[in-house]
Amino acid sequence: MKERPTDRLRELEKDLEEALRECCALCLRGAEREKEPEEDISFEPLEIDLLILDLLRWKMRLLKAALKGEDLSEYLDPRKGDLGRFFTNFHPPDETSRTLFEEAQRLYYRLQDEIRGLVADSPDQEEVHARMEERVFPLLGRMRVLLEELSRHLGKGLSGERR
Repeated sequence: MKERPTDRLRELEKDLEEALRECCALCLRGAEREKEPEEDISFEPLEIDLLILDLLRWKMRLLKAALKGEDLSEYLDPRKGDLGRFFTNFHPPDETSRTLFEEAQRLYYRLQDEIRGLVADSPDQEEVHARMEERVFPLLGRMRVLLEELSRHLGKGLSGERR
C-alpha cells in the first residue's frame, strides 16, 4: 500500500529530531573538550567537529526546505557553507587523513549531484521526500562518519607529536 504524505512527513520529522539530537550531542562533546587543559586541545580535530555540526545544521535546513516545498537550489553553492569551503581548501597532512578526506569529498560531490537532480527534475513533494530518504540522508550519514574518523585521526596525530 502506498504511504500517505502525512506518514512521510512524520518520518521526516523524526529524521529532523534525530539530527537535532546528534547536533546537541556534538555540542556537548565540544563543551567537554573546552573544559580540558589547553595543551590537550588540538585545533584541527575541533575544527572538523565544528564541520560536523555544520553538516547537521545543513541537513536540518535542507529537510525543512523540502518539507515546505521550497526551492533546493540554494544548497548547491559550496561557497555558502563551511563544508564547501572545507572540501575545496583542506590539505590533508598524511595518507590516512587524505584517504578519509577524499572519500568524504566524493560523498559531498555525490550529495551535490543528488540535490542538483532534485532541482532539475522538479518532482512532486512526495518524490522529493522519498529521494531524500533513499539517497540524500544516507550520503549525509556516511559523510558524518568519515568526518568523525578524520577528526579522531587528526587528534591522535597531534597528541603523538606533542610527546
